[in-house]
Amino acid sequence: MEQLKARAYAALEGVSGEAVFYIDEDNVLVGRASPADGIVPEVDLGDLPLAGSISRRHARLVRGGEEILLEDLGSANGTFVNGERLLQGVQKPVFENDEIRFGAERFIFHWRRRSTRK
Repeated sequence: MEQLKARAYAALEGVSGEAVFYIDEDNVLVGRASPADGIVPEVDLGDLPLAGSISRRHARLVRGGEEILLEDLGSANGTFVNGERLLQGVQKPVFENDEIRFGAERFIFHWRRRSTRK
């Protein structure tokens, strides 16, 4: 975990503080694992209390240069940034301290590089 934390360019911190997910790849699937279906997300939210509200392939985080984009992948219960529901397939930039909700699970986004809100 410490090695991943050291390499991470971003993190999703659970609002209640019980979970932190470090992100160190440019294209990251967020969801719940289903090995029988071959689904193994880089950010597996399957062990969280409200995991039933999270789709197996829920959302994707993509790093493009100095920008980090979030995209909903057609999730049943939605992906939200600061309360705004994302449209499926539309990428939205995320910034330091944005609240991101996957289904009913809420996180604060932390970018470990300088981030400026536009």
